[in-house]
Order: sequence, then structure tokens, then C-alpha cells
Amino acid sequence: MGAYSVEPAHLKAAGRRIHALPSTIRATGGEATSAAAQASAACPGFQLAEALDEFAQQYSTVVQRLTTVLEDHGGGLVNGGRNYETAERNQSWMFRRLKDGAV
Repeated sequence: MGAYSVEPAHLKAAGRRIHALPSTIRATGGEATSAAAQASAACPGFQLAEALDEFAQQYSTVVQRLTTVLEDHGGGLVNGGRNYETAERNQSWMFRRLKDGAV
């Protein structure tokens, strides 16, 4: 792979860390939108209330998109690491068979 070295364990570990981020982001996003909703309710009829409601709505949309991407990429890295491990096992098995004259 040129100048790159792939360590399946590193790919899988990074994937697991990335895959775990969405729950943290969703919790933080929930707190932010809840705070915005509370502030909006405290100031009904003011432009601030409208702005806070709009913020909460847009923030929720962004959090949903971001967490979906992170889950997909985290899972992809974990699967990539597993694929490298499987390919390495299969190649090792084939080379052993060639060396032993079984093929």
C-alpha cells in the first residue's frame, strides 16, 4: 500500500471510538435544544423566542445528520479492520498450503 501501513486493530479501535461519539453528541444536543426551548417559553411573543425555536430546530437537524455520518464511518472502519484480518488469515493459509506443496 505504498507508504501506508494498515493495522487492523487501530482501524477497529478508531471505528469504535467514532461509533461511540453520536450518543454523546445527541445527549449534548438534547441539552442545548431543551435549554433553548425553556428560554423560548420564558419569553413568549419576543423575537428571541422565535430565534431560539429556530436554533433548536436547526441544531436538531444538524446533530441528526452528523451522528448518522459518524455511525456509518465508525462502522466502516471496524468492518475495514475485520476485512484486513480476514484477508491476512486467508493469505497466510494459502501461503502455508503452497509452501507445504498442498496446492
